[in-house]
Amino acid sequence: MAGATRAKVWSYRDAPPVHLGVGALVCLFVLSPALFTPWGFGPDFTNHLWLVWQQGLAISNTGHPTLYLQQPGGVFEPFYGFYGGTLYALVGAVSALLGNHAYPVYIASIGAAAALAYGGMWWLGRQVGLSRWVAHLPAFVVVTAAYYLTDAYARGAWPELVALSAVPMFLAGGARLLSGPWKAGPVALFALATVVMTGSHNLTLLWSILVIGPVAAATWIVAGRDRPAPRRIAMTAALAVVSIGVNAWFLVLDLAHSGDVKAWGQNEHFTDHAFRHYFYFNNLGVVLDPLRATPGHSTTYGLTVAAPVAAFALSLILVGLGWSRRGEIGRLLRSLWVVILAAMAVLVVLMTMPASWWISLGAPFTNIQFPYRLAGWLLIAVALQLAISLRLARHLDRARRQVVWTLAGALVVATLAQAAAQMYASPRIDGHVNHDFHPRTVAFANGPTTAPVTFYDPFSYADGSLSKVATEEARTMVIPTPEPGATRATYEGPVPPGKGPLPTNLAGGPYVIRVEGASVVGRTPGGAAVLAPPADESAPLRVTAVADGGARQTIAAIVSILCLIGILGLPVALTVVSRLRYRREPAG
Repeated sequence: MAGATRAKVWSYRDAPPVHLGVGALVCLFVLSPALFTPWGFGPDFTNHLWLVWQQGLAISNTGHPTLYLQQPGGVFEPFYGFYGGTLYALVGAVSALLGNHAYPVYIASIGAAAALAYGGMWWLGRQVGLSRWVAHLPAFVVVTAAYYLTDAYARGAWPELVALSAVPMFLAGGARLLSGPWKAGPVALFALATVVMTGSHNLTLLWSILVIGPVAAATWIVAGRDRPAPRRIAMTAALAVVSIGVNAWFLVLDLAHSGDVKAWGQNEHFTDHAFRHYFYFNNLGVVLDPLRATPGHSTTYGLTVAAPVAAFALSLILVGLGWSRRGEIGRLLRSLWVVILAAMAVLVVLMTMPASWWISLGAPFTNIQFPYRLAGWLLIAVALQLAISLRLARHLDRARRQVVWTLAGALVVATLAQAAAQMYASPRIDGHVNHDFHPRTVAFANGPTTAPVTFYDPFSYADGSLSKVATEEARTMVIPTPEPGATRATYEGPVPPGKGPLPTNLAGGPYVIRVEGASVVGRTPGGAAVLAPPADESAPLRVTAVADGGARQTIAAIVSILCLIGILGLPVALTVVSRLRYRREPAG
């Protein structure tokens, strides 16, 4: 009777809502600085909040997302067409639905990202054979890792954080679809993760391909007879392609014209600057620092890129204790453990090698801007390897298991303390904008079409394709800033005084805008369109800028809509088929 009672109590403790609660508490801890403080954190935290606000207003005004950012200094800049278009559209749409209250929606999106990362790694842990409770440990390691919190707060790198958070769910969903029956839940989660991972941050997408691709290839080689069936691979790849297609509305423009915007040339200059001047992060002592210290040279206080070395140490201890029982976990997991270890070694080498070596590699490697960005994949690799190592724990004797769980408990306590110190001590100083503290409310201080004081982007996605034309700055024809989502803006008035061509504040290139009433003859050094002077300068001038991506953009939008319908319809279809099959099965 007592045994039955204990079993019943344990069944309640192991129920799914309990595990959801544990994950929610961890994510709430990670989100707590955003919830309970007014701090602006890194300047980009506030900047992305403003960008979400403007996209939400555009959706409210037109019923669909826009490619264009509107500012007085550069109207019709195709910002959302080259940077995180779907992420801003998704969060902006929720903001629009809630009356354009961007602030709480933006904060909630950070919590959702943490939940996606935590849930994905927990699911991976379950797939390698961990119990529900043990699978929480690698998930906990991911969302409390130094670089994860650096992205969230010290850097405020919201799109990178969200894209990185989708990687564990992408891996878990992909592994599940390659090995198990296709059901609505796994299909929906894999599709969601794929859309988010490929639609949030270009550099994370690039490095996901460069990291996941070789690891997947190596795993395929060592898997032997455990390889998934070619049909499963084809089906999963097809679903991934359709999911990526949801982002076609901005990725097509990005792929077609990324070399035509100012950011392309800026990145070449910035890469050399970044690799040579941020060398203090390319240091083995910084990457493997168990104390998560920020290098003294850093102007961003709290920017730490330390790998979860304590979790890696626990992984090695587990392997040492369970070495004699390694055969119990199967050949595939043993091989994957080794592949991940090799990938981790490569990542550490890349993060710590001299700047001159990085620069000599050229694109796409130099496109990462900061080698320390690889810390995101390093922390995921450590967590996944820990999950595989924890699989050995069930085969240990009681004394060794007690050692393992004691060390695991110490890891959790120490990580919580370090994470709290990092989150609450570091973000109060903004090292990028005059070493000054700005509360996040500055995002709304200047209105939706005027950037906050923290915004420092020099119109990166203004045009870089046209030839530069010498002009008189005082002769600039300033087109009134339209409301978010507008597709037309008109200048009506006298021709600005001076001689020669007319510089404007029109940031978009000829691939995204059309000018009526004047001819575009080039661009300013800042990327704004330059117009031919009118034949009669005494007559009033009327010039209209029209958002126009041409047939290509129309087709891309249609592709996105069709792919969205596909990934929404597939889980529904699978659910219907599953229920029909259940009803047809004979009772008993």
